[in-house]
Amino acid sequence: MPVDIQINWADSAPGFSWPADYHLIWLPGFDRWVLTYSADCPDAMGYCDFALGALAADDDWRASVREILVADWRFQYSEWDQTPWAYVWRPGLVSGDEAMEWRAEAWKGHEDIEPETDWEAEGAEGQERDEPEAEVVP
Repeated sequence: MPVDIQINWADSAPGFSWPADYHLIWLPGFDRWVLTYSADCPDAMGYCDFALGALAADDDWRASVREILVADWRFQYSEWDQTPWAYVWRPGLVSGDEAMEWRAEAWKGHEDIEPETDWEAEGAEGQERDEPEAEVVP
């Protein structure tokens, strides 16, 4: 089956990437679709391939895949402080723009976090700071 979408978690060094493939696979005897994750190597979890979730034959596959991926990426962020993946390497059934929207949903707020500057950590006085404006939620 062709790659449904391939992302790259990071580029650790030139020529050293952390790709991940997501596939939607049909299991005819079970009348289910299974969303799988395939890593390039077993370094992170000890395995290369995982089943992330299953969908019924009549489920809206796009909505279900979004839900499963966003939940998995949020889990990685909340459990291990995983930073967002870097970019879409190869789009497929899920477009690059769509994957980036799902990425933003999974790590909502994470990319806005800035590390403390030295003067903030030391409690320096008299320094002007730009305070972020509060977001108004209706």
